[in-house]
Amino acid sequence: MNTAVNESPAGRVAIVTGGSRVVGRADIADDLDVKRLFAETIAAFGGIDVVVHAAGSRITESAVTEADLGEFDALVRINTRATFVVNREAARHLRSGGAIINLSGPAEGSSLRAYGLYAATKAATDVLTRAFALELRERNITVNAVALEVHRPCVPDRVADVIAYLLSEHGHCLTGQMLRVGDPGLRP
Repeated sequence: MNTAVNESPAGRVAIVTGGSRVVGRADIADDLDVKRLFAETIAAFGGIDVVVHAAGSRITESAVTEADLGEFDALVRINTRATFVVNREAARHLRSGGAIINLSGPAEGSSLRAYGLYAATKAATDVLTRAFALELRERNITVNAVALEVHRPCVPDRVADVIAYLLSEHGHCLTGQMLRVGDPGLRP
């Protein structure tokens, strides 16, 4: 998994998956690699204000009764463990007023017959988002998730707009929320 570090136009430092200004790369499910990435980012930029955790696995269409343990372990590693590792390290290092945004997938509302294994491992993102939000509220750090709906096409600009809103002054009042992108009724 690659993780890039960008300095935002507002002067805030952000760690995101992908990006144009790469300072470091890390296997985001490896706690030592993530610690190294955060340390390198802080050394290079003096601190971190935003973490957008956008890593995830492909949507698996295996029936739960048909999936093998290796497939399940791979989904847990990238969808659950990586969310915990990245959010925990962000919680330890984000400056006051910062934000964590987790990209997620629909844990409910999708066809559990086709996506049950994937949805089960993504459900942890929702729970971890709320738990981190409660713990970090006193430090004025928001934690939210943006869920991409499985069967609804969504242009990348729509996701970027929701993330930009959450990082704005108006969006900073939201924490512990799961915003679903792809729903025509969603308007930030």
